[in-house]
Amino acid sequence: RYEAIPGHEDLPVNWVSFYNALRFANWLQNGQGDGDTETGAYTLLGGTPTPSNGDRVHRNRGATVFLTSENEWYKAAYYDPVTASYYDYPAGSDNQTVCASPGPTPNTANCNPSTPALTVVGSYTGSASPYGTFDQGGNVEEWTESIYQDYYGYTRVIERGGSFLFRATYLASAVR
Repeated sequence: RYEAIPGHEDLPVNWVSFYNALRFANWLQNGQGDGDTETGAYTLLGGTPTPSNGDRVHRNRGATVFLTSENEWYKAAYYDPVTASYYDYPAGSDNQTVCASPGPTPNTANCNPSTPALTVVGSYTGSASPYGTFDQGGNVEEWTESIYQDYYGYTRVIERGGSFLFRATYLASAVR
């Protein structure tokens, strides 16, 4: 069962493990309530906090509620369908996003050091991506379901979008 912490209903959820994010997607996929969290959009095996197939979990065919792939996330944040081009920052700009307080000012976000705490989702009303998504820059980092290989091996892509703990440079499209 999932429920918001009283008084935090409009804040992003943070400090969530990758597997708990998958379980939440499964719960939503299965109708919420007493819905199953181990199958649905993803199949998690083993019945443990870290599934036995955790390093190779992928979206199930037919899933309607799921974490985005890195490519899906990237396109929603940086792509402008009108001009058929990509921007460097998620508010439809090639200029670095400015860390500022919430409001209608374009190309602003909740990033360190201006607002060192979570802000209500959608508070940066002038900073939607060209696709119309909000908060893909700042506030909290976002999981994707993608796996990539780095120097240490295979890992999930989390550092998309930066957070209130990071400088504006972390919101750039080139930063993973």
